[in-house]
Amino acid sequence: MEPALERKMLQGFLGGVVALSTVIGALVLVTGTDAARWIFDIEFNNVKNFTELDSSLRFFGAIFLSNAAIIAWSIPRIERAAPVIQIAAGGLVLGAVGRLISAADEGWPNAAATILMALEASVLIAAVWQLRISRLFRRAEG
Repeated sequence: MEPALERKMLQGFLGGVVALSTVIGALVLVTGTDAARWIFDIEFNNVKNFTELDSSLRFFGAIFLSNAAIIAWSIPRIERAAPVIQIAAGGLVLGAVGRLISAADEGWPNAAATILMALEASVLIAAVWQLRISRLFRRAEG
């Protein structure tokens, strides 16, 4: 496959990750626990410290949104953005690991949480793919 085509494919994949991460991050940042109700079908009955829960969810929404911005920044310069992609991917992959630990401790989550886990874990593939693109472009440059 031509390096330029492979580069475009990776950029498209990461563009999809950014779009989905932006929507989810912004939704959770703005709506807090309401997003958990809508996305994960969670009901918060008799929750102590509800304010802290809402605050934490909004914080994690902001982190997701920030990570999307970092990845978006790297897309046009994908062949030179290895450190940025590796750091951003590392955070998302660690999030997926945390979800897997939760699944082992508490049981498998619903479909929405599973989709998010798959999205977070898929960024590991993108990070490895980015390293390949980087090597291909370095070889082409000389």
